[in-house]
Amino acid sequence: MFHYPEKKLLPKWVTEGIERDTITWAESFAKYLVSKNLIDAKGEKVLKKNAGGKEYEVTVEPLTTSQIRRFFGEVKRISNSDNIFQEKDSILMLKPQLAYAVGRAKSREDKIKDFYEQLSIALDTIRLDNDENCEKDFRNFVKIYEAIIAYHKANNGK
Repeated sequence: MFHYPEKKLLPKWVTEGIERDTITWAESFAKYLVSKNLIDAKGEKVLKKNAGGKEYEVTVEPLTTSQIRRFFGEVKRISNSDNIFQEKDSILMLKPQLAYAVGRAKSREDKIKDFYEQLSIALDTIRLDNDENCEKDFRNFVKIYEAIIAYHKANNGK
C-alpha cells in the first residue's frame, strides 16, 4: 500500500525548475497511482461495512497507461512545436481534456481524479504571458509529467 503523497505538486517546479524534491514527489505519486487501495486524508485505508457489518477495504482502479498516454500524446505534440507560445490555446485545453478523462472514469474514486488534481496545479501555473516564460514553464511541466510516467511504468503501471 502506498499513501497519497503528503506534499502536492509545487508550482515553483514549473516556474523555477526541477529539483530533487520534484523527482521524489513524482516517484511517490506514481506509486500511489498504481496502488489499488483507497487512502483517506490521514493516509489510512478506507474501510466500509457490508450488510453483515463486516469491514472490508475499499479498492479502486489504478491509473492505467492508456489513461496517461492518451493525454501525453497532445502534450508531446505541443512540446514538439517550433513555437510553444503559439500553442497557448492548446495548452489551455489540456486541463479540459484531463477533466473529460475524469468524467469517463467508471468510479468517482478512480485514481485519474488525483492525477487530474495534481496536473491541474502545474497547468494552472504555466505562464502564458510571453514566449520565454511559456516555453520554460511548459518544458518543466513536460519533465514532471515524464517523471510520473517513468515511475508509473517502473512500478508496474498497466
